[in-house]
Amino acid sequence: MTELQLLANSETMTVDSPRGLAARERLANVRPDASEWEAELGAVTMIVVDALIDGDVDALSTMSDPFRDKLADLFVDEGATREIRGWMLALLSVTRWSLLRLPSTEELRLTGSTHAAVFLRALHGGPPRSGEYLRRHLNTGHSQVSRVGRDLLARGLVVQRRLGREAVWELTPRGRQLLRSQQEHDQAPARVAAAHGRKAAQSSRTATRSARTDRGSARRRQNGGARRMLVTKGASKLPTGAELVRYVVPSDDGWRVVKDPKGRAVARARTKKAAIDRAKEIVGRSGGGVVETHDRAGNPERSISVARRRRS
Repeated sequence: MTELQLLANSETMTVDSPRGLAARERLANVRPDASEWEAELGAVTMIVVDALIDGDVDALSTMSDPFRDKLADLFVDEGATREIRGWMLALLSVTRWSLLRLPSTEELRLTGSTHAAVFLRALHGGPPRSGEYLRRHLNTGHSQVSRVGRDLLARGLVVQRRLGREAVWELTPRGRQLLRSQQEHDQAPARVAAAHGRKAAQSSRTATRSARTDRGSARRRQNGGARRMLVTKGASKLPTGAELVRYVVPSDDGWRVVKDPKGRAVARARTKKAAIDRAKEIVGRSGGGVVETHDRAGNPERSISVARRRRS
């Protein structure tokens, strides 16, 4: 019971948050005589873990009061009361110690060129720093360094210890977490801009592929019209329409010759050149026409005119 009293006397903030409200709603369904108490507490635990991973200090602060209230209601040993009480003590302990390790919302605003922010950044990624080093780095006096250091020490962001005859400063895990959170916050606009840039590039590539497809369709219509004019004039007895065009398209095992880009293969080859030669042969035997090749991405590449093959 001593641990319960200690946790109940810990100071917490009362800031509303969506996660805190969700945890409170789940806790309302936790009853010693209900069979679903374990599932509900599992959901509450997941909310706490998500808040801890995201460094959501406001949510963790909001959860402390509901946890203590639930513990206060579990005073009669009936049903699963003892199991629920042990689970709640564990959740309250995790929440409490998380708040001691994570920087608060006010500390997350500790940015810019303030002495406190410069002080913290000077300790990041390097060995412990002396007061003289920090004085030169902050371009200020020893008294100012001492005042800033005492303030950060009270917040649990730095620690001071003796290194030989010299007193040095270094970051605590909480201070390192604060700097990581600030770095992620500062990089967020750049990540958003990069995402917009990738989306714009993808739209441009899509538009380019669409334009290529339109040009290929226009060429096919033009070639088909020219061939129909030749047939009408009686210049040859070539068949008209789509039968005069054969496509060379990629396949899983090489290349295919097809009547339609999405149709069945009329011939196959391991290399593109062999497929083109085969398509020319087919078109020539049919009275001449066009062989249209596609690249590996399936986009139209070029059109090859094929004359009618004379029979020997």
